[in-house]
Amino acid sequence: MTLKRDDNTQKEYEGILFLNSLINNDNSIFIKTDTGDDLGIDGYIELTNNGYVTGFLMAVQIKSGTVSVVRQGGSFYAKTTKKHLEYWSKCNIPVVIIAYSTEQKIARWIDITKYLQENPDVIKNGPYNITMPEHQKLNLDSSSFDSFKSYYFNRYYEHYTGAQIFSLVLENLTYFEDKNKMINELYALFNHRNKKMTWFVVLNLLNYIKDKDVLTNLIIFISHITSHPDIFWSNKNSVDVSVEKFARQIINNTLKEEQIATLLSLIDEESTIERGSLGQSIDEIIKLLDKNTKYLYSIALDKDRNFEIQYVALLLLLSRDLIKTKDKELVIEKYIQEFPNSPYTDILSTDILAHIQEYGGISFY
Repeated sequence: MTLKRDDNTQKEYEGILFLNSLINNDNSIFIKTDTGDDLGIDGYIELTNNGYVTGFLMAVQIKSGTVSVVRQGGSFYAKTTKKHLEYWSKCNIPVVIIAYSTEQKIARWIDITKYLQENPDVIKNGPYNITMPEHQKLNLDSSSFDSFKSYYFNRYYEHYTGAQIFSLVLENLTYFEDKNKMINELYALFNHRNKKMTWFVVLNLLNYIKDKDVLTNLIIFISHITSHPDIFWSNKNSVDVSVEKFARQIINNTLKEEQIATLLSLIDEESTIERGSLGQSIDEIIKLLDKNTKYLYSIALDKDRNFEIQYVALLLLLSRDLIKTKDKELVIEKYIQEFPNSPYTDILSTDILAHIQEYGGISFY
């Protein structure tokens, strides 16, 4: 049977592409979420100011297609649910709904945070079709996005980067069992990335978080204190030098063999080690550790680890320039002797060994 892609799925994706285009033209940043759950949040926008990243994030729900967006007499209505309204009302970052017309190629937006503050009864009583203000339009003309940015900066920047919200976010990050809350609060905490306490909390969460989606978002957060080549900061918008130094000290004290193995478990056939991947972020984080080669060696030869984690640890070890070629050959030989039944012995004894003998190591980027 030949599968056909649903037409409305295509139209829904058009809204994401439209927003991506707007944000890219502005040189701002769009971080799309994909947790497998219907959070009521499709992603996060980090707004820039004169080309500089501000660190200020807002959550966005994108509505497009005939199912999600209703137009009556020229008006836009975005279909929502009671569950989503409840969720948005509790967010510790501002939330915007953007409704995109696939026919007219324009969008309208509404500050749903402000709307729910002014209309608290709507959560319980509805209506759940939210009218999108006619004057709040977005199109490919840059002036419309400039107005959108100015509104959110002026209304929310100081409030959501202030001490009161910071305290609430820290409290909410104790709800380890609530994946959706944890992910949202992590993005809220990103607005406070130049506070030392932020990094103390985020890095210590690695000792408690087991959910793959939350861990993925933690890794994205932590990669901002690495030398990750795909995160381009200028001197005016990077994490403060003293804060970055503090965070790196904490990560050296926090990440030990067990935490590293947990991170390595996230690298698989879908999340490989390549440029711009989650695997690259994990590699950059591990490189911050003074004893990273010692930990990788121990994990690679640990009989209590599964073959997949052993192999990833071994690959990262073989990519380290400070290790001599002869030592890399010896560790491959030792692994094959210790684990003859590993599914990776053949490729290690042939392709990878030959590559190391010719080039002195392996490189992923």
